[in-house]
Amino acid sequence: MPRALAAPLVIVTLLVSPGTVTAESAESAIRSTLEEYRLAIESRDLGALRHVRPALTPAEMQRFQRAFDQLEHLEVTLTVESMAVNGDQAEVRGVREDLFITKDGQRLRNRAPFRYRLQTSSDRWIILTVD
Repeated sequence: MPRALAAPLVIVTLLVSPGTVTAESAESAIRSTLEEYRLAIESRDLGALRHVRPALTPAEMQRFQRAFDQLEHLEVTLTVESMAVNGDQAEVRGVREDLFITKDGQRLRNRAPFRYRLQTSSDRWIILTVD
């Protein structure tokens, strides 16, 4: 069952000209993009992943495919800790937690900080880089 993004603390900083975008609409659109990204990874859907991260290289797509091929199950939680929007650019920082179950039954957990840089493109936000 799909889970919502965990968000115990969110700091939103907007640097935009008046009337361009509201804090609520930018935050909402960015959160939707992050949810789309989370679901693409969980469902191991390379097409959906490329939709939200169109700059993925063929080598990166192959790495995702190899990783997905080894998994029976994957759960991803993104906890947003800060969000800064400057015009058509944004940076989101937080923590990503993954639960992996491999095809041979191993249960693995990973927790790591993230920094995503996003940009608006054709009236939607896309992820440019993942650190």
